[in-house]
Amino acid sequence: MREVKIGPKDCLVDVRGLKTSELKTLKEYGYLRQRYIPPQTESGNFDLEKSEEGLDKVLSTVFGPDYMERMEIEKGATNSDFNRLYLAVLSETYGAPNEEKNSPSSGDGSQTRSE
Repeated sequence: MREVKIGPKDCLVDVRGLKTSELKTLKEYGYLRQRYIPPQTESGNFDLEKSEEGLDKVLSTVFGPDYMERMEIEKGATNSDFNRLYLAVLSETYGAPNEEKNSPSSGDGSQTRSE
């Protein structure tokens, strides 16, 4: 779990990743267990409308059905805040490429052996 600051007062919001059961319900929007694949139209173009709908579904799944109104009123959240929350949910769900894995290291880059 991670915290994201939103709104003019930098209110902290706890962000969690999507659960496997939740990913299954979001499959039509491109959210698979191992990665996100943006939805496409029948002609093979990026489907912006379906992508936006999926983004809203992800945030409402994690933060509740009235998340947008509640966060705008209580925390002064803006569109950029919702984008940061969405990216944090994806990072929690799929991992962020710039974050280290949870494996012990000996300091020289080699794996340590458990005793």
